[in-house]
Amino acid sequence: MEERFALLISLCLCRLLMTFLNHDTMKDKTMQFKNKILLVLLGLFSILFSVTAQNCGQADFSYTLDGTIVRLTGKSSLGDTAKYYWTFGNGASSEGRESKYQYEKPGEYQICLKVYTSGCTVAECKSVKILPVITVGCALKVEFQTKVDGTTGIFLASSNDPKAKYYWHVGGQNVQYEGNEIKIPFEKEGIYEVCLVGVDSAQTCKVQLCKKVEIVKNCNLGVDFGFTIDGFVVKLLGKSIVGTNAKYSWSFGDGISDDGIEVKHQYEKAGNYEICLKVVTPDCIVPICKKVQIGSISDTCSLKISYEYKIDGNTVYVNANSNDEKALYYWVVTGQNRTFEGKETKIAFEKSGIYEVCLIGVDGSKSCKVQVCKKIEVNIPCNLGADFSIVVDSNRIVRVVGKSVAGDSVRYYWTFGNGMSADGREAKVQYEKAGEYEICLKVVKGLLASSVDQACIQTICKKVTIIVPVINVCELKVEIDHRIDGNTGIFIARSNNDVAKYVWFIDGQTKLYEGREVKIPFEKSGLYNVCVKANTSETCKVQVCKKIEVNIPCNLGADFSIVVDSNRIVRVVGKSAAGDSVRYYWTFGNGMSADGREAKVQYEKAGEYEICLKVVKGLTASSVDQACIQTICKKVTIIVPVINVCELKVEIDHRIDGNTGIFIARSNNDVAKYVWFIDGQTKLYEGREVKIPFEKVGYITFV
Repeated sequence: MEERFALLISLCLCRLLMTFLNHDTMKDKTMQFKNKILLVLLGLFSILFSVTAQNCGQADFSYTLDGTIVRLTGKSSLGDTAKYYWTFGNGASSEGRESKYQYEKPGEYQICLKVYTSGCTVAECKSVKILPVITVGCALKVEFQTKVDGTTGIFLASSNDPKAKYYWHVGGQNVQYEGNEIKIPFEKEGIYEVCLVGVDSAQTCKVQLCKKVEIVKNCNLGVDFGFTIDGFVVKLLGKSIVGTNAKYSWSFGDGISDDGIEVKHQYEKAGNYEICLKVVTPDCIVPICKKVQIGSISDTCSLKISYEYKIDGNTVYVNANSNDEKALYYWVVTGQNRTFEGKETKIAFEKSGIYEVCLIGVDGSKSCKVQVCKKIEVNIPCNLGADFSIVVDSNRIVRVVGKSVAGDSVRYYWTFGNGMSADGREAKVQYEKAGEYEICLKVVKGLLASSVDQACIQTICKKVTIIVPVINVCELKVEIDHRIDGNTGIFIARSNNDVAKYVWFIDGQTKLYEGREVKIPFEKSGLYNVCVKANTSETCKVQVCKKIEVNIPCNLGADFSIVVDSNRIVRVVGKSAAGDSVRYYWTFGNGMSADGREAKVQYEKAGEYEICLKVVKGLTASSVDQACIQTICKKVTIIVPVINVCELKVEIDHRIDGNTGIFIARSNNDVAKYVWFIDGQTKLYEGREVKIPFEKVGYITFV
């Protein structure tokens, strides 16, 4: 807009110059006077031409999403002296070439970057969609199918929630796609990670599923394959126009793969699998996938089964349940050829380890069967005298040293409670955040081909507290006071630091105002976002913004009354000297609003709120010049009585003696009563100190 205006003025100056030189009145003037006027006009023309020729370049930025956290990196052609200013679409803002911001609520936001120097300002905006955080126990299950057409991927999502929403992204890219079925173009060949994020219809949880997708040169090899199924065995025969002059690679959908034009594969359990064939020649690669059903599991089968188990030494006792009294039950251990039959049975294991035990149920009519599997960890009882020491230094580095009575015949495996792990008798880890972490050592003897009978595992855990010292914390706090005098805003910054410096600006404008108290003129009525940047040093900067409404001066005699009842309900009644020719608009300081001369609102929380009434006269197409707005605000204090505040604080101490845990509760109340239980079990233990026997080695959550 500025360039067009300057160009228009330049053309007008040219016309004026030509008229001036040719006008008859100039005939009587001296040549010296003509030359002066000519130089002035040419100078103005040169300045305006330089404005129109100015090129500020472009701004751009990239971003990555991690849950509700967005990380941004800006770039522009304005050089290292340019300043970067961000707005996040929810009233928040920050500055700096790199920025990070965490959103409080899911939704779609427009992030804008403004880059400016003393002579140029460029901007760029992009929309981002913030999804709900992943919730533990989310029941949503998602799946997607992939089809490749040249360099375009076609993706189709499905889930157990018909009203779920789907969002897609490609690893390393900033583009997000939305929809049940989408197409994603890829610029070049390669292997890409495509991720589907599903959000349930209640928007309470989300799940993510990622798959590797290979984009290859678009060529026609006439690839196909046929198959036959005999029980759990599938036989496959590939074909293409190049015959045996190509490489045939198979994947069977259960983690197993094979090569050859003709292959055979045996599945361990029933289910639906996707078999993929990839035919490779020196010039191109062509994949094709088909789905197969192994076993006789029926999608419409109404049989529902589950099972419980307990472990005694190296023996697992299993007990089946179902909604069919005449159902038959069969038990298998994945990777083994043994089959057990019956509602209850026991399975003995030769060594410690994690096993997948599957229950297959067949209904009474023998028309369908279903299968359910669980991972079960079996530890052969043993005592390796495992223990370890902990040393914490000032840099949050923890060093651990393990020991065992079994000497050098054991191996050591560590977990540090922050997602990190290590192996070896000695290890170390550096924690990033303060907090309490549980460090666990697993000592293993055996579990090798030569010593499977002597397999032995012992685990011991200890807690460590990490303290991060607070250094150079910026404690600067700033507030804005203001008043409006006609079309001028008078702004005063108040802070907890007398030496702070202040710079003011209006969001969307480039002009700056310096000082603790400034006057800012406004050209027209409207809603403005006025910001002040305060700093005490290069490392301590704070920015505060406030929405300011500027109205053309007028007096409608606006006022209102407030009545507060015991249920935190506030009733307001407005009035104006202009009678019924005005409209009333309310804001209540808690995000709620209303219109009409009378209104009410119920506050949920105690606190001080500012209620504002805007009285409007005019603002229609026929009376825009006579528009008049007057705003008046009052503060109200809401008190919520505090009832039955529980100040009970409880801590747990414990120690392990063999397979018995001794637990002691400590609290700030001598008359408190205590009830203990293990998460997932029904048995209760009462008392401040209890002893709880455990049947197996493992991790236990107790309350």
